[in-house]
Amino acid sequence: MVLQYKGGAAPPGTIGGLTRWTPLQAVPGPLGFKSVEDKGAPTRSPRVLPLPLPWHSSTIIRVAVVDWKLGDGLPVTKQVRQGHLPNCRIAAILSALGNTKEGSKYLDGLIIEFTGTTVRTSLPGELVTKLWHSDEDKDDKPQVPVLESKRYFTVSLKKFGKPIEVHNTFYVGYTDGTNYDLVFMNSPNDVLWPAVIEKACAIYYGNSYPAMSDYKKHTANEFYELIVGVTVDALKIEDTTDIEKIRDVAREAPRAATIAASREKLPAAAPVTPWHAHAVLGMTGKNIDLYDPMAAKVKSLSFDDFRANFQMMLFPKR
Repeated sequence: MVLQYKGGAAPPGTIGGLTRWTPLQAVPGPLGFKSVEDKGAPTRSPRVLPLPLPWHSSTIIRVAVVDWKLGDGLPVTKQVRQGHLPNCRIAAILSALGNTKEGSKYLDGLIIEFTGTTVRTSLPGELVTKLWHSDEDKDDKPQVPVLESKRYFTVSLKKFGKPIEVHNTFYVGYTDGTNYDLVFMNSPNDVLWPAVIEKACAIYYGNSYPAMSDYKKHTANEFYELIVGVTVDALKIEDTTDIEKIRDVAREAPRAATIAASREKLPAAAPVTPWHAHAVLGMTGKNIDLYDPMAAKVKSLSFDDFRANFQMMLFPKR
């Protein structure tokens, strides 16, 4: 839920006019994610891929091979839903990228799907025990310790030396196998690309969802640079901030992926969740449009309400 940004009261870098952002002039591969058949040698051992340690959960969860399609055409904002992990930073960045033409194409080139070769994830015994609650019904199916499929993905995070390999195994709410409810990053459209990118980030941060979600150590700036590969600039928002400066940033949001942090403390009647990251979508008339990745809904606020409820906007540095 928390959006921690670098620099506190001092925005990182100068604030000035924004220009259009085009991180990729040409995007490799077809639109709709690239897929590669990788049958491998008949006698080759299964490819073994890790599963990041889970965030704590008071509900029954399992690990399952999820057969959702990777995407449905180009990635878009409304395919992102945050899930039960306090990491709105990644969700907001992905939502903001999906809101721009260049960002959507960029996401499309970020992941490659591989099929045809056996991929395995083996869960350590202590994790299997952790996922089995003592108060579960004896008829509940226990966690399978070894999961195999014929599918995996690579994610090319920009600050990592090589693509990160991600198996299509994810933490899900307890299921009999007929449907899947992803516990962490998921999608209202049942597409996997948001969860695949978040899992790659968790692997990058020590193969751990909790380590990745430590907002005291990892800022929104850091995640933006990790995923997108560009540095960010910021507009600090206070009660006296010129509305025109906010409007200037919002006007460029359909071309420059932009996120915004709500204030840490807000009244109960506030129109947004406190200390939470949103994607800035642009403007409609006299309002600013936002996407809340936790609720998976678009919200529209007047610029006066936005200024009263938000503390910072982050966008690509020109």
